[in-house]
Amino acid sequence: MTEFEALENIIREALAGLNLKLFSYSFSGHVLRVAIDKESGNISLADCEQASRALEKLFDEREMISQHYTLEVSSPGLDRPLKTREDYARFTGSKAKIVVNVQGQQLVVIGWIKNVTAAALELEFKNKETKIYSWPDILSGRLEPELK
Repeated sequence: MTEFEALENIIREALAGLNLKLFSYSFSGHVLRVAIDKESGNISLADCEQASRALEKLFDEREMISQHYTLEVSSPGLDRPLKTREDYARFTGSKAKIVVNVQGQQLVVIGWIKNVTAAALELEFKNKETKIYSWPDILSGRLEPELK
């Protein structure tokens, strides 16, 4: 197991005890950035503070990081990437920006996630039309914030 895999496992372990999940992490220079998520609801400032305290304590106890570092804990953000089918399903009804491959061309489409199946994603557009995209054709996706 590499040092980064061990670090990831420890982060996951600490967050699981708080009913949080690891969304992503990176260690660049002397900054460890950890984005957290949870099954339902939004990440709050209190969630970030709690995760930060738990991670710092665990890193210190296990002497995981030998160099000076700064820990930044955050949410994935309003425009969070959609990584898995479960992410798409969780945000059914939300507006999303999807990059799809259509006959060898990359297209960006923006619509509301209407339905998620094992085979495809169905989007509904502003004009109420729907379109189905198979998973192999979906290159990336992220939520599109709706500011009111």
